Amino acid sequence: MGPVDDLPVYPIRTVASLTGVDARRLRSWETEYQLLQPARTKGGHRLYSARDLRLIRCIRRLVEEDGMSLQGVKSWLVAHPEELEGADEPPPAAPPAGGPGGDPAARHERRDLEPAPGGRWPQAIGSLERREKRWARRGGA
Repeated sequence: MGPVDDLPVYPIRTVASLTGVDARRLRSWETEYQLLQPARTKGGHRLYSARDLRLIRCIRRLVEEDGMSLQGVKSWLVAHPEELEGADEPPPAAPPAGGPGGDPAARHERRDLEPAPGGRWPQAIGSLERREKRWARRGGA
Protein backbone atom coordinates (compact mmCIF):
# COMPACT_ATOMS: atom_id res chain seq x y z
CA MET A 1 0.00 0.00 0.00
CA GLY A 2 1.37 3.31 -0.97
CA PRO A 3 0.39 6.81 -1.82
CA VAL A 4 -1.52 5.55 -4.86
CA ASP A 5 -4.01 3.83 -2.50
CA ASP A 6 -4.82 7.18 -0.94
CA LEU A 7 -5.26 9.04 -4.23
CA PRO A 8 -8.95 9.98 -4.55
CA VAL A 9 -9.83 9.32 -8.18
CA TYR A 10 -13.13 7.41 -8.22
CA PRO A 11 -16.40 9.40 -8.42
CA ILE A 12 -19.38 8.04 -6.49
CA ARG A 13 -21.08 6.54 -9.56
CA THR A 14 -17.95 4.52 -10.39
CA VAL A 15 -17.58 3.42 -6.77
CA ALA A 16 -21.21 2.30 -6.75
CA SER A 17 -20.69 0.13 -9.83
CA LEU A 18 -17.35 -1.29 -8.61
CA THR A 19 -18.60 -2.19 -5.13
CA GLY A 20 -22.26 -2.96 -5.75
CA VAL A 21 -23.28 -0.41 -3.09
CA ASP A 22 -25.83 2.18 -4.21
CA ALA A 23 -24.69 5.83 -4.23
CA ARG A 24 -27.50 6.78 -1.85
CA ARG A 25 -26.28 4.18 0.63
CA LEU A 26 -22.69 5.42 0.30
CA ARG A 27 -23.85 8.94 1.14
CA SER A 28 -25.77 7.59 4.12
CA TRP A 29 -22.73 5.70 5.38
CA GLU A 30 -20.81 8.96 5.19
CA THR A 31 -23.30 11.44 6.64
CA GLU A 32 -25.38 9.39 9.08
CA TYR A 33 -22.84 6.86 10.33
CA GLN A 34 -19.50 8.60 9.65
CA LEU A 35 -18.11 5.33 8.23
CA LEU A 36 -16.62 6.99 5.14
CA GLN A 37 -14.69 10.21 4.60
CA PRO A 38 -14.26 10.69 0.86
CA ALA A 39 -12.27 13.59 -0.52
CA ARG A 40 -14.20 16.41 -2.20
CA THR A 41 -13.56 18.38 -5.35
CA LYS A 42 -13.83 22.17 -5.30
CA GLY A 43 -17.36 21.69 -6.59
CA GLY A 44 -18.23 19.40 -3.67
CA HIS A 45 -18.27 16.08 -5.57
CA ARG A 46 -17.11 13.04 -3.65
CA LEU A 47 -13.95 11.25 -4.79
CA TYR A 48 -12.92 7.89 -3.36
CA SER A 49 -9.52 6.21 -3.19
CA ALA A 50 -8.60 2.53 -3.57
CA ARG A 51 -8.40 2.37 0.23
CA ASP A 52 -11.97 3.72 0.40
CA LEU A 53 -13.07 0.98 -2.03
CA ARG A 54 -11.61 -1.69 0.28
CA LEU A 55 -13.36 -0.10 3.25
CA ILE A 56 -16.69 -0.05 1.39
CA ARG A 57 -16.34 -3.72 0.43
CA CYS A 58 -15.49 -4.57 4.02
CA ILE A 59 -18.52 -2.68 5.36
CA ARG A 60 -20.77 -4.35 2.79
CA ARG A 61 -19.45 -7.81 3.75
CA LEU A 62 -19.95 -7.15 7.46
CA VAL A 63 -23.50 -5.91 6.93
CA GLU A 64 -24.72 -8.37 4.29
CA GLU A 65 -22.83 -11.56 5.13
CA ASP A 66 -22.26 -11.21 8.87
CA GLY A 67 -25.53 -9.40 9.63
CA MET A 68 -23.82 -6.63 11.58
CA SER A 69 -25.56 -3.30 12.22
CA LEU A 70 -23.89 -0.13 10.95
CA GLN A 71 -23.22 0.98 14.53
CA GLY A 72 -21.63 -2.43 15.09
CA VAL A 73 -19.55 -1.98 11.94
CA LYS A 74 -18.33 1.38 13.23
CA SER A 75 -17.21 -0.21 16.51
CA TRP A 76 -15.67 -3.16 14.69
CA LEU A 77 -13.64 -0.89 12.39
CA VAL A 78 -12.25 0.99 15.40
CA ALA A 79 -11.28 -2.31 17.05
CA HIS A 80 -9.85 -3.93 13.88
CA PRO A 81 -8.02 -1.30 11.79
CA GLU A 82 -5.51 -3.91 10.63
CA GLU A 83 -8.22 -5.76 8.68
CA LEU A 84 -8.28 -3.01 6.05
CA GLU A 85 -4.52 -2.53 5.94
CA GLY A 86 -3.97 -6.22 5.15
CA ALA A 87 -6.01 -6.22 1.96
CA ASP A 88 -3.54 -5.71 -0.88
CA GLU A 89 -5.72 -6.56 -3.85
CA PRO A 90 -6.25 -3.79 -6.39
CA PRO A 91 -9.79 -2.64 -7.11
CA PRO A 92 -11.44 -4.95 -9.65
CA ALA A 93 -12.35 -3.82 -13.10
CA ALA A 94 -15.96 -2.89 -13.63
CA PRO A 95 -18.13 -5.83 -14.69
CA PRO A 96 -18.98 -5.98 -18.39
CA ALA A 97 -22.00 -3.93 -19.31
CA GLY A 98 -24.95 -5.86 -20.51
CA GLY A 99 -23.89 -9.30 -19.33
CA PRO A 100 -25.54 -11.20 -16.50
CA GLY A 101 -24.61 -9.44 -13.29
CA GLY A 102 -23.17 -6.64 -15.41
CA ASP A 103 -22.89 -2.99 -14.59
CA PRO A 104 -26.05 -1.81 -12.78
CA ALA A 105 -25.73 1.61 -14.43
CA ALA A 106 -25.72 -0.03 -17.89
CA ARG A 107 -28.85 -2.03 -17.00
CA HIS A 108 -30.46 1.19 -15.81
CA GLU A 109 -29.58 2.94 -19.07
CA ARG A 110 -31.13 0.14 -21.12
CA ARG A 111 -34.27 0.35 -19.02
CA ASP A 112 -34.46 4.09 -19.72
CA LEU A 113 -34.61 3.62 -23.49
CA GLU A 114 -38.39 3.43 -23.33
CA PRO A 115 -40.42 5.46 -20.85
CA ALA A 116 -42.56 3.75 -18.28
CA PRO A 117 -46.27 4.52 -18.42
CA GLY A 118 -46.66 8.01 -17.03
CA GLY A 119 -42.92 8.54 -17.43
CA ARG A 120 -41.17 11.84 -18.00
CA TRP A 121 -40.68 11.64 -21.77
CA PRO A 122 -43.96 13.34 -22.66
CA GLN A 123 -43.09 16.15 -20.25
CA ALA A 124 -39.58 16.47 -21.65
CA ILE A 125 -40.81 16.49 -25.26
CA GLY A 126 -43.42 19.13 -24.41
CA SER A 127 -40.74 21.23 -22.75
CA LEU A 128 -38.47 20.96 -25.80
CA GLU A 129 -41.30 21.91 -28.13
CA ARG A 130 -42.07 25.00 -26.03
CA ARG A 131 -38.40 25.99 -26.08
CA GLU A 132 -38.24 25.59 -29.86
CA LYS A 133 -41.31 27.80 -30.30
CA ARG A 134 -39.87 30.44 -27.99
CA TRP A 135 -36.57 30.32 -29.85
CA ALA A 136 -38.32 30.75 -33.19
CA ARG A 137 -40.35 33.72 -31.90
CA ARG A 138 -37.15 35.42 -30.79
CA GLY A 139 -35.63 35.07 -34.24
CA GLY A 140 -33.50 31.99 -33.62
CA ALA A 141 -32.16 29.91 -36.47
